[in-house]
Amino acid sequence: DGEPLELFRRRVAYAFVNARDAGSVEGFISIFERLGIGYVELLERQPGIDWDVIQVRVTDSQIADNTQLMIQIIRQYGRTCRRYQFEVITSERLTIRAGWDQGEYVVYPAALSGTETGSATYSAGL
Repeated sequence: DGEPLELFRRRVAYAFVNARDAGSVEGFISIFERLGIGYVELLERQPGIDWDVIQVRVTDSQIADNTQLMIQIIRQYGRTCRRYQFEVITSERLTIRAGWDQGEYVVYPAALSGTETGSATYSAGL
């Protein structure tokens, strides 16, 4: 099917470990990392979505570059009686200044324009 030899060898080398890890969220995430897809988020039983749907959050470039591999991983290692739904993660750098002013903690809240608050996830790091 035109699969690169390096990827085939990686899939064969990790076949046993991947089969063992397939039953948990952490293990499934590890499978994606081992096979070179990178960072992936899995969300189960989300409000407003059927209980049997597992959301797989990836970037648009991960989907474009690894479409067949991702489908193969889900077919081979996915949970029985579960449906998988892909959701695209988009990262934006945002600078927020926080500090202390005369012993008072000050934070300036911010929002990204054009996002729906129901589907946006925000995280911060220092």
